[in-house]
Amino acid sequence: MSVKAIIKVPFIGDSAVGKTSLIKTFLGERATYSTTTVGIDIYPLKKNNVEFVFWDFGGQIWFRKVIPELMQNASIIVAVFDLSRINTLMSIPEFWSKKILEICGKKTPVILVGNKLDIKNISDEIINDVVQRLKKEINLIDYVQTTIKDCNTVINLFNMIFAIILSDRGC
Repeated sequence: MSVKAIIKVPFIGDSAVGKTSLIKTFLGERATYSTTTVGIDIYPLKKNNVEFVFWDFGGQIWFRKVIPELMQNASIIVAVFDLSRINTLMSIPEFWSKKILEICGKKTPVILVGNKLDIKNISDEIINDVVQRLKKEINLIDYVQTTIKDCNTVINLFNMIFAIILSDRGC
């Protein structure tokens, strides 16, 4: 079976929000919230004759300068924040959404992920305000909450990614 398409799926967000942990958990690897990606890790996965390539960007401020080139041609973007650190939520509209618009435009679909649900301490009201703001600024198509301590939340996120891409491509 040949691959019909290669789908680029960047996971973006501040450092230590759990981007790597989400990807590794879905791929069946042991994951913890204690690792920090420096640079970029790439994780390929074939599904329905489509090769998904999950790009895991380090979220450090010094690394943000190279992100524009790496986000180009994304099929969907997954923007992740830590539900226990409000500054990681606020950086989505203050920094990341601006980069999405600058690099990908308003056409590229975005899923917002509040990660670390098991230690959540940001109110739903604050989150909903940010979600409504993002819906006006970028092509935010959904918001979900996840935790690697409940694999179902992670599986649901990736199934959402697959459904959006595969329905878009008629695969």
